[in-house]
Amino acid sequence: PNAIASGLPVVITGSGFSDVTSVTFNGSSSSFIVNSFSQITATAPSGTLTPGPITVTTSIGSASSSGNYTVTLAPVITGITPASGPEKRVITVTGANFSGTGITNQVLLVNGTPIGSFSRSSTSYTFAVPVGATTGPITLQTSQGFATSPSNFVVTAGPAPANDHFANAQVITGTTGVLSGNTANATKEPSEPNHANNPGGASVWFTWTAPSSGLFLFNPANLSSSQFGIIQSIYTGNDLASLTLVASGLTPTNSFPRFASAAVLNAVAGTTYRIALDGYNGLMADYRLSWSPLAPPVISSFSPASATAGQTINVFVSGANFAPGAVVTLGGAVVAPARLTFSSSNSIIITQIPLTAVTGPITVTTPAGSVTSAASFIITPPPAPVISSFSPNGAKVGTPVTITGTNFTGTSAVLFNGVASSFTVTGNSTLTTAVPATASTGTITVT
Repeated sequence: PNAIASGLPVVITGSGFSDVTSVTFNGSSSSFIVNSFSQITATAPSGTLTPGPITVTTSIGSASSSGNYTVTLAPVITGITPASGPEKRVITVTGANFSGTGITNQVLLVNGTPIGSFSRSSTSYTFAVPVGATTGPITLQTSQGFATSPSNFVVTAGPAPANDHFANAQVITGTTGVLSGNTANATKEPSEPNHANNPGGASVWFTWTAPSSGLFLFNPANLSSSQFGIIQSIYTGNDLASLTLVASGLTPTNSFPRFASAAVLNAVAGTTYRIALDGYNGLMADYRLSWSPLAPPVISSFSPASATAGQTINVFVSGANFAPGAVVTLGGAVVAPARLTFSSSNSIIITQIPLTAVTGPITVTTPAGSVTSAASFIITPPPAPVISSFSPNGAKVGTPVTITGTNFTGTSAVLFNGVASSFTVTGNSTLTTAVPATASTGTITVT
């Protein structure tokens, strides 16, 4: 097309397209495929595009288009994957200009039915087919224009997976393995339990007999998007009525990392285990299940190397053999589970430094063992608090007062003209207190 958008394919015709070394859009490099001596398919570069010529460079020279292309911010839909599926099936719509600077008020519809939760980038939308949707086009309206999918999405209830029911569980074997599939059209049996404390509704089953005793990590991943969780529970028992839960992934939400549903199983050689994978609230998605022995954890590095106690900051801990639910300490203080993100078996993210942390190493403890970082995490002194305002400006004893400013995390005292008062830090920039009994007119001090 003459009007292009970041991420879209552009077909370039000409001659002499042999030994092509680069294709640029007004100087910005792009990926490309040489289709023939006379045709190239290039992908318009990501980022901010500006109108200009397209230049093709080969080993013997360069050539630029005689005219300039133009840039559009209007949305463009190029594909739907998969092209059909039932309600709650997680699908991805691809194209361009789905988000970005100047692109607002996005409304995505499946044949007129609005979607619910979604994961979005400038070139893709991932979401579950909404309940009540019917076969028809997918449309996107933004502040920059309107787009319609080149083909209809077909809402259809196809056959259930072969291992939809407990009695038809897929047999998996070995100390390590990996498989993939999807839960499209899967169901939940009437007497089936809720897996990982979620009602689910689209489960598939596997059966595995432990070849040896020890700790094993079973790691399911939603290949459609990390925003739509695959949940997992592992049981013993010969039928649904006699199941005993022995391992489970963390209780899910509608948006959690791919690794959060991994489960550590303390297996006994010769015991048969029943593994259920389900979608959060019955969403249907593509998955990959892997299993392997769980070795003791290893910490190879962390970054950044320092922060203040109580600071909200991402500390990336890299290593191996991490497991969801691991206990992490930083400078002798336990990191609250809500402040941990288990991204993969090689990565943990600490999202807030404990208030009681001091300079010291990071430790990670899993059922397979504990490891301490070789280097210490440095706890730096917090910056001095700054008061920008307080409200009200005057009041009688006992009146609530809100103080705003910066660097209130870690506050140890609040004084009204030298008289201490009780207080609550509600954020780094806000704290609440009350006028103490013996206070007199004067300044407020935060320490």
